[in-house]
Amino acid sequence: MTSSACKRMRTSAYDEIDDALLKWFKQTRSAQTPVSGPMLAEIAERFAKKLNMPDWKCSNGFLERFKKRHNITFKVAAGEAASVEGKAVEDWVSR
Repeated sequence: MTSSACKRMRTSAYDEIDDALLKWFKQTRSAQTPVSGPMLAEIAERFAKKLNMPDWKCSNGFLERFKKRHNITFKVAAGEAASVEGKAVEDWVSR
């Protein structure tokens, strides 16, 4: 295989923002809270301000590459699954 056939993992030019945003995203989704693109952009800009990058703006390109880098897709989530208690599911499965 030639070196031109190999793909390389691209990283963000703003690794600190990328890492903080990914951590926030994982925590938010684990709490069953829906997340949208504009919400991600707003949170990314908040992180940039906290990291002393007040002029940084979350572009559509950054957001698209962030989602692609971390394999994030926005799909409709079934709300009923989050409302079921784990104990009830275990009882049902055991029957």
